[in-house]
Amino acid sequence: MSNNDTLEKKILDLEKRVSKIEKLIKKISGGNLSNNKALGAFETKLAEKLDDIGTQELVIICLKLKQKQSKSQLQDTIKNWGKPSSSWFKSNNFKARLKDKGFIMKDGKNENDEDVFSLTQVKGVKTANELFEKYELS
Repeated sequence: MSNNDTLEKKILDLEKRVSKIEKLIKKISGGNLSNNKALGAFETKLAEKLDDIGTQELVIICLKLKQKQSKSQLQDTIKNWGKPSSSWFKSNNFKARLKDKGFIMKDGKNENDEDVFSLTQVKGVKTANELFEKYELS
């Protein structure tokens, strides 16, 4: 495979990731993506940095964007962003690395009677802000 083929493949992969992120952000923003340039900038930056961001950090970023999400919603969002994470969620990582460490907390139930989670007011929000700064997402 030539360098041009490799570069074209990487570009196509990034375009697919950006497209998935745009669809997700459009869904979250109620279809008003064209009027929200900040979200467009965010998704572009996220696509550029996605390979460098761990699943645990992506969960925190997801909850900064939208509080009160279930584990399945978080997993779907991360999958839509183009990051494989199903094995991370199937193991005890969610509870052990996020909930038990005080980054997130249970915050009620959704319409499907699933537990929903939010960032904790101090540690979770502080960490989310630090991640946005670290990966230059704001």
